[in-house]
Amino acid sequence: MLCGSVGAVAQTPSPTAGQIDTFKNMSPEQQQAVLEAMGAGGGTNARSGVTQTDLSLVSPLTVTPKFTVGGTERELAADGQPRLAAGDTLIIELELDEVCVFLVHLSLKFRHRHAQLRQVFELVKRSAKPVIVAGDFNTFWGEHEMSLFMEASGLRSANVAGLPSYPARKPRMELDFILYSKGIEIDSFVIPDVTFSDHRPLVCDFHVTG
Repeated sequence: MLCGSVGAVAQTPSPTAGQIDTFKNMSPEQQQAVLEAMGAGGGTNARSGVTQTDLSLVSPLTVTPKFTVGGTERELAADGQPRLAAGDTLIIELELDEVCVFLVHLSLKFRHRHAQLRQVFELVKRSAKPVIVAGDFNTFWGEHEMSLFMEASGLRSANVAGLPSYPARKPRMELDFILYSKGIEIDSFVIPDVTFSDHRPLVCDFHVTG
């Protein structure tokens, strides 16, 4: 989850049913419990999985996310979800006034993950704005597996201490990341003790500097 000068909390929705119990797919009661545990509250845009909070908003969040699959923007099905085929890689892009956010959920397979990271890299390099890349990277080697991608893209991890987020009840592994580019400064980063999913949420407060 991200909290910043864009005035929003965001979480990656699951690209396929049953992969992970995400914020978007929780019941309203579970969503409210998560928000209260993190000191936030507000209503949810069910289509985008973006929750406007009682933080000081710079402006209302009215953007519609882009769904990119294999480097190509994909249309939505009748239920408001992107059309996916087996093996597809889903990247959700939120382009705001001052920052571009990419939400990802990478494969459990090493070779597939690195092919997906190449797709993310191309999207990051094309962005003219500061960038945040966040989500479940399934990197079982932690930041060591991410080092080449981070060096090539110029991204840094908000989790400077390398805190684990998986499994939620007793975290041992760093599978989830919030990465940020030049032009963004991190004000705070925490992993709260919230166990509604198999991963604990990452909460990052940031501001855009240019």
